[in-house]
Amino acid sequence: MEEDRCPVCSKLPLDGPALGIEAPPIKYDLNHDQAVFNAYKGDCCLYRLVRDLHRIWLEKGEGRVRRYLWSCRGRTWDVLPASSEAFVHPDILNPATISRLRNWIQRCNQEHQGCHSEQLPVLPTRILDVGDPESTGNVKLVETNGKRGQYVALSHCWGASNSFLTTRDTLESMYNGFLPDQAPATFRDAIVLTRCLRIRYLWIDSLCIIQRDKEDWNRESSRMGDVYRNAYLMVAAATAADDTEGFFKPRPQIQCSMKIVAPLGRTANVYLRDQAHSYGDSNLPLDSRGWTLQETYLSRRQLKFQGKKITWHCQSTTWDESDRDSLDKKYPFRSVTELFPEKSTLSKHPYQSWYDMIEDFAQRKFSVPTDRLPALSGIATMVAAQKNGRYCAGLCSFESFRPDCYIAPSWSWASVNGPVTFPDNGYYLNSCGPDSLDSVTFHDCQIILGSNPYGEIECAWLELEAPLAPLSKATDKHKRNSRSADWHEYFSIVDGVSEELLSAVFDVKDGLVINLFALFMMHAEKTEGDYHHRQRSDEVKLSGLILRPAVGQERIRDKYKVPKGLGLYQRVGLFYLGTRQEKEVLEMAPVTKMVLL
Repeated sequence: MEEDRCPVCSKLPLDGPALGIEAPPIKYDLNHDQAVFNAYKGDCCLYRLVRDLHRIWLEKGEGRVRRYLWSCRGRTWDVLPASSEAFVHPDILNPATISRLRNWIQRCNQEHQGCHSEQLPVLPTRILDVGDPESTGNVKLVETNGKRGQYVALSHCWGASNSFLTTRDTLESMYNGFLPDQAPATFRDAIVLTRCLRIRYLWIDSLCIIQRDKEDWNRESSRMGDVYRNAYLMVAAATAADDTEGFFKPRPQIQCSMKIVAPLGRTANVYLRDQAHSYGDSNLPLDSRGWTLQETYLSRRQLKFQGKKITWHCQSTTWDESDRDSLDKKYPFRSVTELFPEKSTLSKHPYQSWYDMIEDFAQRKFSVPTDRLPALSGIATMVAAQKNGRYCAGLCSFESFRPDCYIAPSWSWASVNGPVTFPDNGYYLNSCGPDSLDSVTFHDCQIILGSNPYGEIECAWLELEAPLAPLSKATDKHKRNSRSADWHEYFSIVDGVSEELLSAVFDVKDGLVINLFALFMMHAEKTEGDYHHRQRSDEVKLSGLILRPAVGQERIRDKYKVPKGLGLYQRVGLFYLGTRQEKEVLEMAPVTKMVLL
């Protein structure tokens, strides 16, 4: 009903079809009847926006509300901020939209250090030459031969079609060139965008790497880190689950607009849209694929094409097409430089950012299971160089399964398919992480792999020594005395003098709980700030790996030159033990030298 609307909304056509962005805005003059305006007591955000402008412009006061989300009478409209730039045009190629994207790039170039290279980088081995900005002709695959230049890198979901690829059979035709309309929609959109942004070169993995050629794939995939790190800009086709879908998709229409005018001539444009068209996107197809994670981490600057808006992410700021560019926001941006902060805090383990990334990565999908390590090779290369460290895979946890093919050693998270987690042994110790036991010694690590030192693995093993104890399944009596959570499985040390139990979490639920060993590796002590410090201040938390003797030990020794005379074991899970008798427990676990496969 008309009387339910505030003095502002009563002037708007809130019913009927959308008028669109091209319709003339409805004029609202602030020099109106103040008595009627001030009498309104409702919650309409559009009214509050006009009221704030009235205070700022006419009364020289300050606005009290910075976000304006809906109009009155429970209508489903969003009110965008009062700025001519803060709206999403339905046409993604509208000149105003392209101009805004160029402005983001220009501002970053001028204002942000560390977001782009100071000199032109060496181009990838092969690149797509899209021609001049006004070109509509052929796109050619070219060999760069060390040439330097700016290029856009595309991050996309391949999907199931895979009909437009560079192979040995199609290589010559790619060199000769193709028309954009011959390519799948995602590639066509990327070509058009690259030209609109006035950039000459475009890199697309499925076109710039020779597919079904293992030698070329191994060589070029090992350079993936440099490709994305050196890109002038990364474009993420976030909503396209297949290359045939494209990412130039229509966005919601603006229902109507209003021009608010002050007596002295100041104006502000306000745009209204239906709230049913939420501008937030979640569960984007691109974020579910394994290869695309490192593309996000390695890129310094990214344009992310979501369903209903475009966002900009760089090392310095985030810009959102549905918000004002004047509002610089520093949202957490995934970057390889953030994986190992220079200084850790009590609340964060120095490797926690890496663990967080792996937990995300492990849940992503792969068409080829053996791609799990190559899809991280770019990040691993840069992190190892940055920290002058050695890359030796990682850790894993439960609710997963081991694939039929060999991907990684048992002590690596990559050895299982499925979600992984990296529990913090200090989670109840005032967030203070664990330390290695003094009796744990690392001797050697050998990794047998192909041409990419951060890619596929044929075999790997660790040589170390640490306290090792055989385990037996806990009895019901022991379980009743345990303080551990009910969802853990419980074990005791064989012939142990203590009834304290190890709480085990298995990597794979195979039901085999015989011939198991506990490898003690870490301990964490309580801190003064811990909530339970006064009750059990002398308790420590021991933790380590659950092991099982490896199958086919003689064959493995002969083939991979594993040290002789040492037992070969495989990891099958993790364990935790809270105890006041650390010395007594470790006395039951003699320090043993072994090889972990």
